[in-house]
Amino acid sequence: MIILFRLFMVVILTVLSVFTKAQAGIAENDSTGSKSAKLLAPVKKYTPERIEIPFTVHNGIIYVQASLNGKEGTFILDSGAPELILNSDAENIEYDSSYKSEAGGVGGKVKKSGSAHIQSFDWDGITLSEGNMLSVSMAHLTRKKILGLIGYSVFSEYALTFDYKNYSIIGQLNPSLAQEKALNGVLLATIPFEMYKHIPVFPMEIDGKTYHMGLDSGAASNVLYEKYVSELKESIIRFKESDLTGIGGKTKAKKGHIKTLKVGDVSYKKLGFIFENDMLDNLNRKSTVKIDGLLGYEFLKQYITTVDFKAREIRIYKK
Repeated sequence: MIILFRLFMVVILTVLSVFTKAQAGIAENDSTGSKSAKLLAPVKKYTPERIEIPFTVHNGIIYVQASLNGKEGTFILDSGAPELILNSDAENIEYDSSYKSEAGGVGGKVKKSGSAHIQSFDWDGITLSEGNMLSVSMAHLTRKKILGLIGYSVFSEYALTFDYKNYSIIGQLNPSLAQEKALNGVLLATIPFEMYKHIPVFPMEIDGKTYHMGLDSGAASNVLYEKYVSELKESIIRFKESDLTGIGGKTKAKKGHIKTLKVGDVSYKKLGFIFENDMLDNLNRKSTVKIDGLLGYEFLKQYITTVDFKAREIRIYKK
């Protein structure tokens, strides 16, 4: 699932770069040679001081409820997605195929990509209104009926606290550290991060070696470059190769568990990783920030973790 999902997002980023230019009124040639029309981006109408979101988890993916055009539905919460992206296969999506931009990438192509007009979007009080969003087919991602992905731009002003034990996400615009500690327990570590586009990047240590990891709530498994396997062979257990299905078909992937790794002063034991190169090479293309891998569900579920996007720091708690 992780390879499928992340390859999908790498392709989406290519489509989105064209789509964003269209929203800004910059003409782009599509695959048919015609030029895209100007698209109107939705307006963020309201951001409440505090949000509290219940969620469910299936195969390491976070599912939440939100309202689109007045109707409640299921979305995937994915900080690895840059913004709200709608599922063109959903019944109540006003999919517009006249705006087309086909993008290719590792694993295949997103064939059904266009725009969708939204009248309103409401996620626990965070509201968007009247605009066009990127809309692509998500039939291969999950068997669940989803309306789309809730990405970074929707919650970028917040400090988000992930509590997997209670299946709850709390977001605060102006977090009080004292209140946060009272709610979450002992503060184990505070880790500053830098941003690569919409992805927080911070150091992870394994056996004295440092790797720069991106945080991605949509990553069902952690990912690390395959090229590091040889230097980490003493730290990897249960190593094996298996078939994984991606956008373009089956692909080989190496899996294993890291005995011990550290983020800040916090130790994590036996976290599972997928080791691969292609997806991370695509993610790093033209990047000024090096990303050696991604940390997702397996990382976030170990402790209560607050990701403060405005302060650019991660705070790790234990009750």
